[in-house]
Amino acid sequence: MLELKIVTPNRLLFNTTCSNIIIPSIFGEMQILKGHTPFLGILKPGIITFNCPDKKRKNIKFMIEEGFIKINEKKVIILVESVTLPSEVNTSKENIYIDSIKKKLSNSKLNKTNKTKNLEMELKKSSLKLQLLK
Repeated sequence: MLELKIVTPNRLLFNTTCSNIIIPSIFGEMQILKGHTPFLGILKPGIITFNCPDKKRKNIKFMIEEGFIKINEKKVIILVESVTLPSEVNTSKENIYIDSIKKKLSNSKLNKTNKTKNLEMELKKSSLKLQLLK
């Protein structure tokens, strides 16, 4: 089993043991198992999933903003700016927000500026939130 700690600036979100963790690293999706090679990495916005031995808490998943991860053979520490839990997602609100972003992006006056890139990132984050509910 792996010891897992997930920390935001405001709280210790999880302090548990799990059998495996799937993370969104900047190199792509990674699976972490006990005995993983030591690793320091950067996380991109995405969904983290892990399995606990407790049958009531299988397949825990949530969305993160950017963050960092430290892995050794038995312990994983994840530091993230913010977290969205499935219970915090409002489907209708996210769909309305996605539609408004798509309208802004379809505006022919926009070009590949930082504003467009920010809108694309917001679109990705909202889409990830909806994926939590699947």
